[in-house]
Formats: sequence, structure tokens, C-alpha cells
Amino acid sequence: MHGNATATANNIAAHETLFRFGIAGDLFTGTMVIFVALAFYRLFKGVDQNQAVLMVILGGVLPSAIYFFNVLNDAAALMLARGADFLSVFEKTSAGRAGHAVSPSASPGKSLPQRSFGVYGFFP
Repeated sequence: MHGNATATANNIAAHETLFRFGIAGDLFTGTMVIFVALAFYRLFKGVDQNQAVLMVILGGVLPSAIYFFNVLNDAAALMLARGADFLSVFEKTSAGRAGHAVSPSASPGKSLPQRSFGVYGFFP
């Protein structure tokens, strides 16, 4: 929703599966754009090689990069909307608790607290 960040975050969290399908769609589309650009290159390289290369760069590589950067933005939005559970696979330790790491120098059975960061370390 335009101008209401809280409602947007709530909608993303409420419709997480649909949002993930959107991320997968962006990845698929970005990949297909590259293949279509390469097919056009093979088609047009006999006419003018320089123009065909330019078409691959401007019609394939750059649009695909936009799709892939959009995936990063969507993943960051999902991470913020969902909270720390988004990356819970990476945060779990052998003790089974998120946010705690077992130190080799610590006595057995004790864990030391570890500060976890949000998106790229900017948001606590």
C-alpha cells in the first residue's frame, strides 16, 4: 500500500507464499530473458555482429540484472516482514537455539549470546 509501510509489511507476511512465487517468477523471467537474447544474437549475428552484441547487452544482460536485483529487494522485504525466522536455518546451533553460538572455549553445556543482525547488518 502506498504510504503505509506497516500495512505493506503485514500484507507481505500474510501472503508469504504468493510473495515467494513472485520472487521465483522474477528469477525465472530473468533467466529466460538471457536465453531469448542469446537466441536473438544467433539470429542476427550474420546481419551485423556489433549490433547483435549490443542487443545482447541492452536487451538481455541489463534487464536480467534488474530482475535479479529486484529479487534481492524482495528477499530483504520478506526478511523484514517475517522477522528473524526467515533465516532460521542459518541461525540454529547444535544447542538448537537461535541467536546463541557455542564457543569452543566455553564449558560444555553453556552457550554464549551472540548478537544477530538484520538485513545486511544495518537493522538490529
